[in-house]
Amino acid sequence: LMYGFYAPVYDLVQPFITEEQRQADKILDDIRYLAGSGKKELRVSDNLPDVDSRHAALGVLYVTEGSTLGGVIIAEMISKRLNMPPVKGFSFFNAYGDATKSRWENFKRTLNGAFTIEQQTEIKEAAAAAFSSFNEWISEYEPATHK
Repeated sequence: LMYGFYAPVYDLVQPFITEEQRQADKILDDIRYLAGSGKKELRVSDNLPDVDSRHAALGVLYVTEGSTLGGVIIAEMISKRLNMPPVKGFSFFNAYGDATKSRWENFKRTLNGAFTIEQQTEIKEAAAAAFSSFNEWISEYEPATHK
């Protein structure tokens, strides 16, 4: 589910950013660790936000990077349920470890930088489109193995 959205979204924003972001491939590593190495077909979303500038990329990253705050909590909840430490198998949700909050604060400072009204609008519209795309993806998602 997460890989199917994050992988294509990160491919879209990558040309417009210089900052290192968590990698969708970490999801694959987590799946392999938790579910074994069996080959599974993973669907990816084709309903993605338009990203044609750095400002649009920042708007999309607002959604994906903001989710890192909740990712830490999700990792803790899943690890308790599986009775295992939230380390291996949780590299995507714990992508930044103890630096999660400071990275988010740095990202917010970037967003609060000097942007024109048009650039601010582009950032906001891209964030809204990313939220909408992700919501549609999780609402429609059906794992390939259950078809």
